[in-house]
Amino acid sequence: MVKRSYSMEIPGKTAKGMVKNARISAKYSREIATKIKGMTTTKALAYLDRVILLKEPVPMRRYKEHVSHQKGIHDKIKSGRYPIKACEVFKKLIEGVKTNADYKGLDSSNMKIVHVAATRGWEYPAVHKTHKGIKGIRRKSTNLEIILQET
Repeated sequence: MVKRSYSMEIPGKTAKGMVKNARISAKYSREIATKIKGMTTTKALAYLDRVILLKEPVPMRRYKEHVSHQKGIHDKIKSGRYPIKACEVFKKLIEGVKTNADYKGLDSSNMKIVHVAATRGWEYPAVHKTHKGIKGIRRKSTNLEIILQET
């Protein structure tokens, strides 16, 4: 079982969601999580759509070594990338949590992202054959969790 990264209950009307062992980059997931935290769900979904359509990059704050500058970043950090696969997983997660909020009787259009966490998941063992023998490869995964609060 995946350990939650939050330790206290968040006051107010909330909806929670989690994705375990998603086959996406943990580094890109962390950068997306820092960008969308504090946004409303409509703004976050619109931002993720723009990233998927390659119109706005995700600023790389921590993992920025050998990352080129991109147009359209209006922050102090100018380096960025377009992690499409990770954005699609985040978009699916946010839509699922909005559905959870509807089921609980909350107003899903008026929700704010209070908590987002991206942690490293399980490493899948795999086998790679070469002409010199068989080598083991570990394919990495990421755990995501999100909490929305009604504003």
